[in-house]
Amino acid sequence: MLICMISRSASGTAFDPDLRFVHLTTEEGLSQSNVKCILQDRMGFMWFGTYDGLNKYDGYRFQVFQNERGNPRSLKSNDIYDIHEDRDGNLWIATVLGISHYNREKDVFDNELSGYWFPVSLRDTHIYCILGDSRGHLWFGTHNSGLYRLNIEEKTWAVFLNDPADPGSLSSHQIRSLLEDSNGNIWVGTNDRGLNLFHWETQTFVRFTQDRTNPKSIAGNRIQSIVEDSEHRLWAACYGDGLACIEDIQSPPPYDFRNYRQGSDPGWDLPSNLVGTLWADREQGVWIGIENGGLIYRGGNPERSVLYQHLAGFKRSLNNNSIYSIFQDRIGDLWVGTYAGGINVAHRTNQAFKSHQNIPGDPKSLSYNAVWGFQEDAEGDVWIATDGGGLNRVDRKTGMFESFDTERTNLSTDAILCVCIDNQDRIWVGTWAGGLHLFDRSTRRFTNFSTQNGRLPDDNIFRIHEDREGKLWLATMSSGAIRFDPDTYAYRTLNTENSGIIYDHIQSLAEDRDGNLYFGTIFGLSRYLPSSGEFQNYATDTDDTSGLSNKFITCIYPENDSTVWVGTMDGLNRLNPATGQFRRYGQEQGLRNNAVQGILKDHAGHLWISTNRGLSRFDPRTNRFKNYTVEDGLQGNEFIRSSCYRSKDGRLFFGGVSGFTLFNPADILENTAIPPIVLTDFQIFNHSVPVGVAGSPLTSHINLTREIVLSHRQSVFSIHFAALNFVSPSKNQYMYKLEGFDRDWNHVENRRSATYTNLGPNTYTFRVLGSNNDGVWNEEGVSLGITIIPPFWHRWWFRGLGVMLLVGSTVAWYRTRTARIRSQNRELESRVKDRTALLEATNKEMEAFSYSVSHDLRAPLRAMDGFSQALLEDYEDRLDETGKDFLHRIRAGSQTMSRLIDDLLKLSRLSRAPMRFERVDLGEKARQVIADFRRTNPSRDVDFRMNGDLHVFGDPSLLEVMLRNLLDNAWKFTAKRPSAVIEFGTRQDKDQTVYFVRDNGIGFDMDYSSRLFEPFQRQHTEYEGTGVGLTTVQRIIHRHGGRIWAAGEENGGATFFFSLGKFNPREENS
Repeated sequence: MLICMISRSASGTAFDPDLRFVHLTTEEGLSQSNVKCILQDRMGFMWFGTYDGLNKYDGYRFQVFQNERGNPRSLKSNDIYDIHEDRDGNLWIATVLGISHYNREKDVFDNELSGYWFPVSLRDTHIYCILGDSRGHLWFGTHNSGLYRLNIEEKTWAVFLNDPADPGSLSSHQIRSLLEDSNGNIWVGTNDRGLNLFHWETQTFVRFTQDRTNPKSIAGNRIQSIVEDSEHRLWAACYGDGLACIEDIQSPPPYDFRNYRQGSDPGWDLPSNLVGTLWADREQGVWIGIENGGLIYRGGNPERSVLYQHLAGFKRSLNNNSIYSIFQDRIGDLWVGTYAGGINVAHRTNQAFKSHQNIPGDPKSLSYNAVWGFQEDAEGDVWIATDGGGLNRVDRKTGMFESFDTERTNLSTDAILCVCIDNQDRIWVGTWAGGLHLFDRSTRRFTNFSTQNGRLPDDNIFRIHEDREGKLWLATMSSGAIRFDPDTYAYRTLNTENSGIIYDHIQSLAEDRDGNLYFGTIFGLSRYLPSSGEFQNYATDTDDTSGLSNKFITCIYPENDSTVWVGTMDGLNRLNPATGQFRRYGQEQGLRNNAVQGILKDHAGHLWISTNRGLSRFDPRTNRFKNYTVEDGLQGNEFIRSSCYRSKDGRLFFGGVSGFTLFNPADILENTAIPPIVLTDFQIFNHSVPVGVAGSPLTSHINLTREIVLSHRQSVFSIHFAALNFVSPSKNQYMYKLEGFDRDWNHVENRRSATYTNLGPNTYTFRVLGSNNDGVWNEEGVSLGITIIPPFWHRWWFRGLGVMLLVGSTVAWYRTRTARIRSQNRELESRVKDRTALLEATNKEMEAFSYSVSHDLRAPLRAMDGFSQALLEDYEDRLDETGKDFLHRIRAGSQTMSRLIDDLLKLSRLSRAPMRFERVDLGEKARQVIADFRRTNPSRDVDFRMNGDLHVFGDPSLLEVMLRNLLDNAWKFTAKRPSAVIEFGTRQDKDQTVYFVRDNGIGFDMDYSSRLFEPFQRQHTEYEGTGVGLTTVQRIIHRHGGRIWAAGEENGGATFFFSLGKFNPREENS
């Protein structure tokens, strides 16, 4: 078996001689571990019969059918012996208590065979096997009650029993196997009296029983299974006596048998005569299941046999050696039912990867699972570095492992990190904490070079590389790169102290075709040019996407002059040495995982990249990745950095924490089978909907339902689906769409359900598509029509009745309301007249009050200002400086108060004055205002700018006041700027024109912005002002139906935005 694992067979068999199995047991949901029969139905589901129930499998979960006490529509018995699908797709189940007929639509069993007359002798009888022939008959072999034949169309039965007096009768009542051959003949195997051939014309049997005096008679009488292979040979499993074969059943009887027993034929080497089950595949092969002996494949060109058995420590070998059933599905994968191990599946497209681990107690297996490196010697043997198990050698001829460790040799440590075989076929080993070792095969002794004996400056050697000159380069933990002469043992170091290398901790190294060396460190990549002794270093730059993606370099693969592949802890990098630029690839581009550990190139030009989560195949021509995981046969998903090697014959080796994986990329087969898409469950409010019960919307199983009608109370539902691809089903992909609701397809990767909530009444179509593990899509998929019925209050008749009631009510309400409105209008007209008179009186009083305030307050202020000025002029020589300061303050306060009164009076008049609307050119008015400011302050250097269409519709006087206030603000608060800028312009905000006045003055704190337009609010008290200007501006803009707001920052200028609304001037004036 180990030979097959290491060397490639040239047998030409359709199945690999080193077959890998996937196990499906009770842990995955199988009802019981003894699998006696297997079937794939026409929809693609797999069915398994056990001692404890019938199992239906969709690749993800098992649906288990069992007998339910008191339920006549459940399975008749849990003890299943055979499963058969007839030409109409009906399933017939052979149980220990009779026949169960599966009703697919209702998802129940018909145990009474409704519509069929049923022989009394067949009721509750142990049925052992079922056969459907090409003439439309069903044959039922019983445990001890003979053979029964049902004509399905005519619904008639025929019974065949043993008659000791009739040699043309069936040889025994105990039927164990049935077969229809390519000639349409029926063969019947019995449990105690050999094989029977049925003649249709005479309705009699020809018997073939064991005759120990005749070596050409059948090998034994307990015929458990019968098959015909593609060469028209008939094979019979003779339990206890081996295997019997008729070489050509195309010729008429009599027939001679060729028998195979344990030890009788060196080409077979049957491990036991307990042959219990057979299967003839599509490629001229026969599979033979043996109790406690495993599985044998016989076939190929030239013909040979391969034995498969359980191997302790090999996770993907058969998990049980007692084989009870064999089946080949429609894509050619092999399903094996065992006595105590459940189901073993061999996927033909999933056999290329071979993985090897340590087998506890087996000294001929890998010594330790942590594999750090490989090297092939001149004889084709592979040497393996293990971190904990020393050095291993795999003999190419025997396939056996041999280990060299501290117990068997003078090796200083078992922590081997790398191995290198130089051009003299010398074996060099790098270790952790043990330095460098040279292995002598003749003496099986190691020579050590380490700090302990002063022969090396570093004891931690990660990688060894032999350059084109035959010198060894060592990647060390702390001493940089060491150039070691394997002949003189002299060395020199290249480190950060004596060279331009980027860092001294080197994890990987490689040489390109020009002899340049690349050193991968934990702080970047160094390129060394031996011809000049120069270094070119590459480090990470977070702002430069053309630089290295990560500084921790794990592996290096120089492909050619223009491409060097660099693996890092954060993605794959493609370096162009000429430009020094990198192109990055990561999980976003399809890489399995960003922690790249190894890079190899195969003969087809693909890169193979090991990571922390599996293996990726990369096509540089299309930039596409394809990923593989432990599910595909890898040693595990986690690999070790730089642990990769390509052998002379093109096989690739990758080491990981759980052993190593080897494969020939040419052996990898793509799964091209289009998977059937099925609906597996329908749920409402997270509960599966039963079929055919009162209140259920399902009258048939959801997979057979094409239209479903739901009430508005059932509008929260889930649909479960599956692609019936059993090869790595976790890689199947799905997308679905509810037409009438979803605009686009929902790509949900490997999620297998869709949930919709609170859908409105309508008719929808649910569609789902799926792919297999290799991305082959079923583009037709499956669909389900869904109609959600509205509640009665959404029905047309209810709405019509509602409309009639609404119209009648509206008419009655309208008449009543109209009469009431007429009365209210008369009353309101009277009130309006009274209020108008009162408002006119109030306005006259306000005008009188304004005049009074203006006259009565201004007179005392003028007196205060005048007398203060007289005192300053007439008594200047008598006043000290303090007195003069007081008088100046009195004058300034009175003048400020006077200006405030003027502003308040203006604000009051603005609110009451009628508005006169006309077209106004705000640009012209702004120019006039700025011209006034320039005449008043000729020394100011202000850059005034305008843009946009500044024509508006409004009151010209009010708009001029508004604009003058805004520009005055900007002029005033830019006074301290040597180069002041004031800008008046427009911008479009959606369908509205927004005007703005912007300056580069002292600005304001935005926390203060909410109070800018309140009266008497002043943020900058060092500038003149009353705090009423912006209030005035806001009042004018509001009267024009607009709004105003501001933005600014301290010492960063301010911008005032305003808009003017569209309104009826007649309404404003009124």
